[in-house]
Amino acid sequence: MYISRRGAFLIPLQQGIHREAVLAAARYHGVRADVALVLGTSMKVTAACYLPLEVLSRREVTPEGTLERIPGKLVIVNLQRTPFDRYAAIRIFAKCDEVIEMLANELELEVSAA
Repeated sequence: MYISRRGAFLIPLQQGIHREAVLAAARYHGVRADVALVLGTSMKVTAACYLPLEVLSRREVTPEGTLERIPGKLVIVNLQRTPFDRYAAIRIFAKCDEVIEMLANELELEVSAA
């Protein structure tokens, strides 16, 4: 999931995500996001595994009208290590459900049980 001041964009990172339109949309949102939140994936599926790193290439237009590189942050939540842990600003070794529940509580959001 990419999160920015403009909203959120969810990308399911699963095997078989080779549709060019989905990958292009993910790259588009990735370089504009403030945060990439990666939940419960080994980040080993080719093509999809690199998408969260797009946030590190974030660029923003300055008041002067120039394009400036202002990297976003990568947050990874997974029980096991991933090949991209070293790029994460925050790395949480926990169950995704527990982390999302704590985050929702902190943000005072109501989450229904599925």
